[in-house]
Amino acid sequence: MNIKYKAISLVLTVMSITLFIISIQIFLNEEKDFQLFVDNNHRLIHETYDLAEIRIKEKFLMHLNTLDVAHIKELIETKQRDKLYQKLHPIYNKLQASANKSLTVYSFYLPDGTAFLRLHKPEKFGDNNYETRHLIRKSIITKKLASGYEIGKFGLLYRIEYPLIQDDKLICIIDLGIYFNEFDIYLKSIAPISSVSILSSKAQKRLHDSDFNYSFENSSFIYGDKIATKLFDVPEIRKNLREEEVIHYKNYVYSIHIVEITNTSKEIIAQRIYFSDVTKAYQHRYKTVIIHIIISLITLLFTALILNKNFEIILGQLLTSENHFKMLFENMKNAIIVFSVYDDTVIYKNINQSAQKLLGRDKADVIGTSLNESTFLPKADCLTKAIIQVYITREAIQHPCIQYQKDQISSWRENYIYTLSNNEIVVIINDVTQQKQDEQIKQRLQRSLHEKNALYKKLTLELDSKIQKQTGHMLQQSRLAQMGEMISMIAHQWRQPLASISAISGTLSIDIRLDEYKKEFFLERLDAISELSSHLSLTIDDFRSFFKEDKEMEVTDLEEMVNASLRIIGPVLETKGIRVDTSFENKDKFKTYHTEINQVLLNILKNAEDAFLEKKVKDPKIQIIAYAQGNNVCIDIKDNAGGIPEEIIEDIFDPYFSTKIKKDGTGLGLYMSKTIITEHCGGSIKVKNINDGVCFTLILPLIIKNHKEII
Repeated sequence: MNIKYKAISLVLTVMSITLFIISIQIFLNEEKDFQLFVDNNHRLIHETYDLAEIRIKEKFLMHLNTLDVAHIKELIETKQRDKLYQKLHPIYNKLQASANKSLTVYSFYLPDGTAFLRLHKPEKFGDNNYETRHLIRKSIITKKLASGYEIGKFGLLYRIEYPLIQDDKLICIIDLGIYFNEFDIYLKSIAPISSVSILSSKAQKRLHDSDFNYSFENSSFIYGDKIATKLFDVPEIRKNLREEEVIHYKNYVYSIHIVEITNTSKEIIAQRIYFSDVTKAYQHRYKTVIIHIIISLITLLFTALILNKNFEIILGQLLTSENHFKMLFENMKNAIIVFSVYDDTVIYKNINQSAQKLLGRDKADVIGTSLNESTFLPKADCLTKAIIQVYITREAIQHPCIQYQKDQISSWRENYIYTLSNNEIVVIINDVTQQKQDEQIKQRLQRSLHEKNALYKKLTLELDSKIQKQTGHMLQQSRLAQMGEMISMIAHQWRQPLASISAISGTLSIDIRLDEYKKEFFLERLDAISELSSHLSLTIDDFRSFFKEDKEMEVTDLEEMVNASLRIIGPVLETKGIRVDTSFENKDKFKTYHTEINQVLLNILKNAEDAFLEKKVKDPKIQIIAYAQGNNVCIDIKDNAGGIPEEIIEDIFDPYFSTKIKKDGTGLGLYMSKTIITEHCGGSIKVKNINDGVCFTLILPLIIKNHKEII
């Protein structure tokens, strides 16, 4: 029972401390929330005051902005005060009516501060207010609107000083004086905010009519509603008023905003105070804390009752758990031994069934014996040192142990040693022999796999090298085959120019022998020979460019590439009646392997020529269309030679596949064309049958990112 009550007392103490800390935290949070509420309330008062001031200005400025400035200027300059009064007095009366008669002052002041006309008191004029009225002085100096509270003979008024300006010249200052009640009406229409005015004795001297609700013994005056006059009639409250302060009065709490009113000497002669009731928010924080304390006490009471009722059940469950733990300890697969340490002596305290099997002894024979003196465990000295280390440092360790039999490893054991709260040492012995053997097998397999991977990579590199060399040989074969065709084309192109050169030279030779030399005719014939020679030279340049060995990227466009190929094969196609039509929809410059693509174009055009001759097409024609497609440029080569049989169209790009075996076809032309376009230029080549022929499409990237060199 003593244990029972101690446990209940401990639980209740912990709960009490916890609930006390929570209560303090709740109070601090409520205090923080209240301060945030007050700050927001101050901001609301500020914003409401500013908004009310804006609305009053807007109301009267709407009237002032409609005044006839030129007419007023004329009346003031000609000193026609009566006419100005007659013109504006009806407007003044309307404004009075719309403002609940709060518009007390409506005056005109000349640029030197002299009163020209008072609509509210027309008989009084000519007095100078430049020094006594700081808002009028400010508006005259800045030529800008000035506004704020001032004390005058009509009491505390909100003043608006409006400069009337024409051609950047000040004509007069219009002075509007609005009784504070109008300002409060606007204020309360926006938010539930009260106001009060506190005037000093200096302010009282300027009052012509002192109609106040209450007065103070220290010669300060206050006027406002009943709540305000009672609240600020407390000297302790009024003594040290500060901006954004929370003041307490009886059971109420108020948040205030102060507008200070100064005279021309910058002395504070009055305070306009706006305040709102924050009592509910102030009281809320205490109510929340009290409620939480009550709930905490009730919680503690119910907890004590529940603990008292169920403690026997908890004890029974603890005993059951202890029995389960003992069963678990005894039936663990790993051997577990508990030791006690006395100086440097390690004593067996408890062992489980697995440990009994490992030691080959019963528990009764082992418990109480010394680890140092017994021969139950091999390498006991090493284990003793590890146990003493854990006992001293109180840090758990892993203690591996390897046993040998005839110079061979017989077993691996991982001993995990740690200390209990009662300073007893627990050793868990884990037999990892099978795991270590598996790891050795795994390491041997990994070494074997690594060696095989290295061999595979070596063979792959050798195979790639052979493939590249074979591709290079095939490319050379293809070029040699095309070289024969090119020589035939060049011979065909040279035949006519050489015949023309021979005829011209023969004509010139005869003319010289017959002494019929004519200089102009002779020069014309020499120019013709020069043009024919240039044509022959250009043909040689095209041939050399086609078969040059260096593979460098060149800036070109589709039209330039196609025309370069047509300069070589075009004359041959023309003599055989084959018409070639070209269309270039895209002429953007890009960088690619110009020579290799010419080789592909010539191969496709030569195949079309062979197909026309083989099938004896009556009106042979080839259409070449170049265009852009996304980030690629494309070339379509179409003919009307009847197309390719569908059963072999998938095979035409295979190496050594040819339909011209009888004509010594190598079967390498289209294979090498595909290799050049896909691997070297990073593009693709497609073929499909169309209505009366076939269409080859070359797709080339505008930027070649990855390519393979062809040896």
